[in-house]
Amino acid sequence: SPPPADSAGRSNVTPLMMACDKSQANAINIFRRHWKKGYENAVGHPLTKSRDGGNGAVHLVACSGSVETYDSLASLLSYVMSVDSGSNGDAHGILLRETNDHGDTPLMMAAVSNNQELTRHFLTIDKSIIHQRNKNGDSPLTLAYGHGRRDVLRAMTDLFCDDDDDGGVVNRSDVEKCRRVLSAANKVIKEHGDDNERWRDRVDGIKDCLEILLNVLEKRTRRVERELFEDEE
Repeated sequence: SPPPADSAGRSNVTPLMMACDKSQANAINIFRRHWKKGYENAVGHPLTKSRDGGNGAVHLVACSGSVETYDSLASLLSYVMSVDSGSNGDAHGILLRETNDHGDTPLMMAAVSNNQELTRHFLTIDKSIIHQRNKNGDSPLTLAYGHGRRDVLRAMTDLFCDDDDDGGVVNRSDVEKCRRVLSAANKVIKEHGDDNERWRDRVDGIKDCLEILLNVLEKRTRRVERELFEDEE
């Protein structure tokens, strides 16, 4: 990780991170216009990480959910690399593979934060990042249905699962894991009462996610049966 900015506090949260957290794309664009070697000491490098959890600017963007802010951050990183080394480099490739102390990627953070627009944006740039896993073994997909993020899960499956190919993203083990998560969530409500709106909403979301996963598998089964029938003909 790059050195801390002079303007960062003890947690190493930089002005650039705060701009990302508040979805201030215009501020990031201003940083880019004024950037020169050494400017990271004032506002923070795009790849600097906080000391609390190891989140970088891109993780904060993923939580805030602004596509415009992410694009501004990627543009800034590309420019910074050109200033530092004379080469723009692959800013998207670097940012989308950044991990925090828990191994969470920007896509994972966007999934948990229920930011479906940014989820689509990330996967449109690079579909392979859906296969990444954090230190707990969770993928963006498992985190989405584990938190009942139906809209994010639908955004993911819509990008991968069409009439011709589902990309092998969803499998039977996902359905079984989602059922276990649903059972555990129902147990929490049973033990603590159903007056917790947040848990009720989560259970409803997990139920919808389970339905989405089942529909993906059913669609795959129909496609395979159709292909077998066509081969016999």
